[in-house]
Amino acid sequence: MVSINFKVMKIRALLIIGFLFSGIISMAQDQSSARSEGSLYLEFRSAPATITWVEPAEFSTIVKEKVFTLKVGIDSEADIAESIIYINDIPAQASRGFKKGNSLSDRFKKFVEQEVILQDGFNTIKIVVTNVDGTQVEDSRSIEKTVDVVASFESSRKDYALIIGTDEYDEWNHLTNPVYDASTIAKELEENYGFEVDLVTNPTKAEMEQKLVDLYDRSYQENDQLLIFFAGHGQFDERTSRGFIIAKDSKAVDPVGSSFLSYSNLRDLVDNISCNHTMLMLDACFGGTFDQNIARAGSRGQDNPDMATRTEFIKRKLRFKTRMYITSGGKEYVKDGRPGHHSPFAKQFLGALRDYGGQDGILTKSELKSYMEVLAQQPRMGDFGQYEPGSDFIFIAR
Repeated sequence: MVSINFKVMKIRALLIIGFLFSGIISMAQDQSSARSEGSLYLEFRSAPATITWVEPAEFSTIVKEKVFTLKVGIDSEADIAESIIYINDIPAQASRGFKKGNSLSDRFKKFVEQEVILQDGFNTIKIVVTNVDGTQVEDSRSIEKTVDVVASFESSRKDYALIIGTDEYDEWNHLTNPVYDASTIAKELEENYGFEVDLVTNPTKAEMEQKLVDLYDRSYQENDQLLIFFAGHGQFDERTSRGFIIAKDSKAVDPVGSSFLSYSNLRDLVDNISCNHTMLMLDACFGGTFDQNIARAGSRGQDNPDMATRTEFIKRKLRFKTRMYITSGGKEYVKDGRPGHHSPFAKQFLGALRDYGGQDGILTKSELKSYMEVLAQQPRMGDFGQYEPGSDFIFIAR
């Protein structure tokens, strides 16, 4: 009987185990069926991370700088798998790391500090944070990068200068200051006004003419400017009512002026250069005879740009074609000045440049004139060739 009872118990145990196993399989099937039928099913996951914007703090922000430093604090109950910054739906370059040890970073489980490059106009900055269990959260901010109209306008134009100074001559008396004047003016224009300067010292007549012809080969934009400055000896022929620039190799005796650069030829050469805005300055004797009317003839004003923005003012001044000249005198000899102290004309021009346009940073023709007209030998200023009324030549301080 004992052996029989043992067998019965063994059979019963096997039946119970089989029943339990069948029940487990049935429960799994029922649970799968419940999922498919939309029944309630609980899955335990962590709460989403919380995102705190430190910079930018506001939902919408306006900035001028192209580079912006984001500062974002992240807290989460679970470990953070990753955080990704998007700029206009494009992932930003990976952060260089996360800072610790300052009052901001110590407040959060993770602190993101990352530089981003903004486009002009509106930018959407988004951060997506994912926990290790897959829980994800995102938040965004809007940053408007304002367009620097002045910088944009300035980048679309250039200022050029051809500066020529001659104080050494083969047959004429040497002068003291022309090269010094030309070099100083060239440096001022280059360093503080952004001009692209070609400085030429003691050139021959052929070299002068070649430099002028070279200006034809440049490609000029609509608002580019060209300044041409001569310092050196000048001459005037009463018989023909013509004035001349004297070159290094000009002859002391030249009845027809073939070795000189005549103002009339200079006028035609400059007028036909394709740059819309050109100004010629002559610091030479008889420079005023560049104007044929002077050759044949025996209060400080200011433009006020307060009613327009700086960019509008510049555009207005460069709206029309400019052909202007300023000379150190009329039909007369002009002074070279004391050695190392600049000529009176160059000294006043430098004084105007070094005022850097005053409060608005723009030196206009009328402001330049106010510096020049105080000289004992009155400079002459006028227009020639393709000049259009209302035009100007301006020096824009950097």
